[in-house]
Amino acid sequence: MASPAAPAMAGRRVLLVDDDSHLVRNYRWCLEDAGFQVSSAGDAAQALRLAERQVFDVCFLDWRIGEDDGLELLPRLLAAAPGMRVVMATGEGAVERAVQAIQHGARDYLVKPVTPEQLVLAARRQAEARALELRVEVLESQAGEPEADGDLASQSKAMASLVATARQVADTDATVLIL
Repeated sequence: MASPAAPAMAGRRVLLVDDDSHLVRNYRWCLEDAGFQVSSAGDAAQALRLAERQVFDVCFLDWRIGEDDGLELLPRLLAAAPGMRVVMATGEGAVERAVQAIQHGARDYLVKPVTPEQLVLAARRQAEARALELRVEVLESQAGEPEADGDLASQSKAMASLVATARQVADTDATVLIL
């Protein structure tokens, strides 16, 4: 049964990159139950192929993926999917490792074993942050330059004359009183 917050995450896509099939299965169940769409990769090459072909909001990336190094894969994943937010999830709890991951572009760092609550919370936080980033991009693209008369446009000749006069003095220190 999906959690009450599941509809908010509907359509949010998560990529799991880990060579432990049992862990991936458990992560998938937790995340799908929370409303996420989940794909997984068991090695670096497969992860890159998926990131190049699909859009993911969040990626959970293990430090070691078989013979592959997750830290080396991280910048390549971000290059393939620039907007994707990556969370390193690994059994390596050293602070230095977390710092390295963040320096390479990870947005969060989880130490295994990860509880279902920690996993879902991390996924929600990153998906919400990604949604906000996308919203900002849309608003910035819509902002553009204001129209010539902006909100002051009028079909009235008197009002158009008044706006023209106000624009003439707008760049000066003069004070204009409109009654």
